[in-house]
Amino acid sequence: MKITEEQKKQMIQMNNDGCKRIDIAKHFNVMPSSVRYHTCEKYKEITKHFSKTQKKRPLRKGYMKDYMMKRRNEDPEFNERVKMHARNYNRRKNGNSNNIQ
Repeated sequence: MKITEEQKKQMIQMNNDGCKRIDIAKHFNVMPSSVRYHTCEKYKEITKHFSKTQKKRPLRKGYMKDYMMKRRNEDPEFNERVKMHARNYNRRKNGNSNNIQ
């Protein structure tokens, strides 16, 4: 179902009045994520990069890879947690579950 401009305005007004997304969604017979999309500009900005017409997985994978590398370089504690998790995962995968921290 396509949401009209009038419905978008009503959603925004209901949201500003303090109605919950779930209640607005029930009123318009749409998903709560649709209400969030039409009432939250920041959410709309984020999701426009992952539209159905684009290939989602490579974009998200690239984004996550960049994020993880940046975080690992900036936060030594995070880097150690990632390394520990990788060691434990490899031990479980190889059947050597002894000494897992």
